[in-house]
Amino acid sequence: MSHAENLIRMGLHPSQIVLGYEEALKKCLETLNTIESYRVEDLRNEEQVARALRSTVSSKLPQYGDFFSTLIAKACINSLPDTTYKFDIDNVRVVQILGSSVNDSTFMSGMVVKRNVEGSVESMAKPRIACYSCPLDTQYCETKGTVLIKNADELLNYTKGE
Repeated sequence: MSHAENLIRMGLHPSQIVLGYEEALKKCLETLNTIESYRVEDLRNEEQVARALRSTVSSKLPQYGDFFSTLIAKACINSLPDTTYKFDIDNVRVVQILGSSVNDSTFMSGMVVKRNVEGSVESMAKPRIACYSCPLDTQYCETKGTVLIKNADELLNYTKGE
């Protein structure tokens, strides 16, 4: 918009500026369709997916681009359904554990619930069995919402759905 303001001050009519922007958009779309730096042939190949992710991850974490692109690729490939290639970002979770460093990051298949210790055993090397004496739930919801219940039937149906 600041560039458009400068063009108006130079004496161009706003309709001419809009036409110029539309022409620039057409040219950009034509050029973008011809540019391809890398193509992922197999969406289940960890190396190919990690290579495709590397530039995006490296722009945010330059020192750890290779490391995190591999972890992210593993998580994304693991969450792909067997029959279709529709990726759902909600199937990938990130949990931060206090006291750990970036180099301690790892990929885990399954469900991770972050919760404080409620017993006397705080850690165990190479555990084989996990015993829970409390409900397995999260400390807080990821999303907040309001439900308006008008009668008892709606309450019963809501609890069945949840």
